[in-house]
Amino acid sequence: MKSKKLLTVVSLLLMVLSSSAVMFAQEPSKVSGRVLDEDGNPLVGAFVSAKGTNAGTVTDVDGNFTLSVPVGSKVLLFSMLGQQEKELPYEVGKTWYQVVLMSDTQMIEETVVVGYGTMIKRELTSSVSSVNGTELSERASAANVLQSMAGKMAGVQITSTSGRPGGNTRIRVRGMGSINASSSPLYVVDGVVDVDPNMINSSDIENIDVLKDAAATAMYGAKGANGVVIITTKSGSSSTGSITYDAKAGVGVLARNLDMMDADQYMSMQALAYGYSGQNMPHLTSPMENLFNYAKDASGNYLRDDNGLLIASPLYNTSWQKEALRSALTMEHNLSFSQSKGDSKIYSNIGYQDVQGLLKNTYSKRLSGTINASTKVNKWLDLSTMLSISRTEANSPDNEGGTGQTGIRNVIEMPPIVPVQYPDGKWGEKGDYPQSEQGSNPVQQLKYMDLISRNNYILMNIGADVHLTDDLTLTVRANYQNNSAKSTDVRKAGLRDYSPESSGNQAYINDAFASRWSNEDYLTYNKKFFNDKLKSSFVVGASWYSYYYENSYKGNKNMTSIENGYHDLSIGDNTVTPSSSVDENKMNSYYFRTNQVWDTGTLLTLPSL
Repeated sequence: MKSKKLLTVVSLLLMVLSSSAVMFAQEPSKVSGRVLDEDGNPLVGAFVSAKGTNAGTVTDVDGNFTLSVPVGSKVLLFSMLGQQEKELPYEVGKTWYQVVLMSDTQMIEETVVVGYGTMIKRELTSSVSSVNGTELSERASAANVLQSMAGKMAGVQITSTSGRPGGNTRIRVRGMGSINASSSPLYVVDGVVDVDPNMINSSDIENIDVLKDAAATAMYGAKGANGVVIITTKSGSSSTGSITYDAKAGVGVLARNLDMMDADQYMSMQALAYGYSGQNMPHLTSPMENLFNYAKDASGNYLRDDNGLLIASPLYNTSWQKEALRSALTMEHNLSFSQSKGDSKIYSNIGYQDVQGLLKNTYSKRLSGTINASTKVNKWLDLSTMLSISRTEANSPDNEGGTGQTGIRNVIEMPPIVPVQYPDGKWGEKGDYPQSEQGSNPVQQLKYMDLISRNNYILMNIGADVHLTDDLTLTVRANYQNNSAKSTDVRKAGLRDYSPESSGNQAYINDAFASRWSNEDYLTYNKKFFNDKLKSSFVVGASWYSYYYENSYKGNKNMTSIENGYHDLSIGDNTVTPSSSVDENKMNSYYFRTNQVWDTGTLLTLPSL
């Protein structure tokens, strides 16, 4: 019996000791070491991790590190930007590792996209500026690609010519090249020429290269005379496949209000003007109780001053900036998928952007979708394709840039003594005070005018690289793009321009359709000679380009109703004379470029078209 109890106690003791040994064995092991470059200098900030785990650390100023290695780890991973990644087998019991990371020359040699190919930046003889997609995304308030580029590249001038959401942005690469012709650069997206950059989602962009001088733009001929903006979109980058959701939000506010006169100051200026002309102010001779408070006695009779004029003060003190402007909300959502598996890559993104304007009822919206895929079919054939679709809508009731009584103009010119609306619901107008210019107030204009532009845009690109030899590649690109645009102008009756007569219901439509297709075929030959001292590159090719555009315009100035907007142009008696136009052109070009680099640093580039 005693021996049985003793055996039980011994068994329990062995179980406890065994459990303690297992627990001790499962504790992480600590290893230390040092990471150096190929010249023996310590690497600061190198990342050291146990592959396949969350355990990791970085080296200190002397290149030293200490890492707790989880049980079961097989490999230690050492990496740093600009250095080649290195893996070492983890040996249980080994506590010190000294690692040398070699320079990653491929990463250090920054490449840029040029006409029909890429080049190492240090081998360029021309002027090129670059910006990557990460830098573009830093400006959350940007409504389009060009606004994202502002201030990011030396020698590239980008200014907004409109404050409205989605408004025009002007870019100048080589200054003003002409008084009459456009000075805008040529836009190229993934090899597709003449693309509208406003239709591209900034989140889809990998990098932008701007070719600035004549040598860089020569491959595009006369089209590139004002510079060339080359946009490269993203491709797959995650080996396991990643889904990313990105959201941005912001608020736009007026930096400062213009210092405008209030009601009392405005009436003081009116008094001076009438005084100079030797006249009495109309509201002081005849009561205008819709705009002024008048002094009266107990019986309700008007009191007058020593000159026999009525005693009055403004009834309203309207701040038109406050009434017509607002805090503008901006939001953007992007959902993307990225994967790089073997020799195949795919990237797709769906994006939505909604930008409000500071003026009420102004906005810009964009819905876009992109898919970019490439694969290496075999050792001599690479295929790629890109499809981008977007729909934009913008409302601009301010009629910026138009003539007449625009919303922005009337925010400044509208008298502060006039209300937005009178108690009876009637809208206040410029001409409510005698001898004033006629015109509707800006709040009424922004509410009753809808100047909406809609664009449906498609861009398709298919390409193949045929590796004829190790040094010679044939590239074939075919692409198509079209833009269906509709601009509508619908105005409710009651709006005034310069005339005291109010206008009737109005509606106008402008339909436009533009399509482009092009084909690029070129050979690229890269070869080293003289014991690799001379690096030679040759590009020769041809392109075919076709463009078609048509538009039509119609409208009615006096419709009986605008309940259905611009869909009932026939229910009116003042039809606008319709108009239409068409334009079509085709172009064929040939080009050649050679780039010679001698190992002493001598560079020679000869482009021609």
